[in-house]
Amino acid sequence: MFAKTLQSLRSNWLSVLLVAALAILFLVPLTRAALNAGVTAPQKKNEPACPASSPTVGPPTDMDQCKNDGWKNFNVPHCFKNQGDCVSYVETGK
Repeated sequence: MFAKTLQSLRSNWLSVLLVAALAILFLVPLTRAALNAGVTAPQKKNEPACPASSPTVGPPTDMDQCKNDGWKNFNVPHCFKNQGDCVSYVETGK
């Protein structure tokens, strides 16, 4: 009797373990993909901020467009590091 109970518990435990393993293998990647949809990687120090949106924005044509964090909105010709980088582009085209 005791042996049957142990066998039953072992069988139930293995079933739970199998279901948990399958959930990890199949659901976690799907959940990560859903959560990461449209999310960019964390910004590294001194890396320019860049809009995650797919439409292209830019280039800036006037220095006033770079002010009040406006430089963060442009991704063409590239993502600017800061306001000065944006203003420099407007002045030199580089």
